[in-house]
Amino acid sequence: MGLTIEQMKLSPNARHGAEWVRARHPQIVFTSGRRDVLDQSRVMAENTVRYGRTWLVRTYKPSPLIDTLHGWLQSRPDAVDAKTITNGFYECLLACHSGQLTTLSRHLTGDAWDAAWPGDTEGEKIVKDIQIHMPVEYGLDKLIDREGGLRLIHAQFKPSVEI
Repeated sequence: MGLTIEQMKLSPNARHGAEWVRARHPQIVFTSGRRDVLDQSRVMAENTVRYGRTWLVRTYKPSPLIDTLHGWLQSRPDAVDAKTITNGFYECLLACHSGQLTTLSRHLTGDAWDAAWPGDTEGEKIVKDIQIHMPVEYGLDKLIDREGGLRLIHAQFKPSVEI
């Protein structure tokens, strides 16, 4: 089923990028847009359970924040379920200042969206189309088709402000 572009609550650049992709590839299924800190914690926890306790350090750029989250996880070998890990990650993130959080994920500012991987041939076609044809003014900053073992389309945009 997926999310509508409105449900994703995206920044202007990310919204324009999503609208552009939807117009060219109506079959795309958006799965994530703007997240709050609790939702970001939940997503990271679920992926940690699904893909292993090193998922964070394999997926995110090294940073003091990732070190803190990974350190919390490593110091609690009994934390094996998504709910416990979500709560731990959430507490760690709440202790951060907003400047640190914005470096963690562009989802926290609405400057990124994810879409389900539609299959090898179709997914490759969509990614290549985005790379080659998306208008520069939308500010596409990063496009990946794999995140820590998970196949997806992750599009990240330069921050934009709606006036």
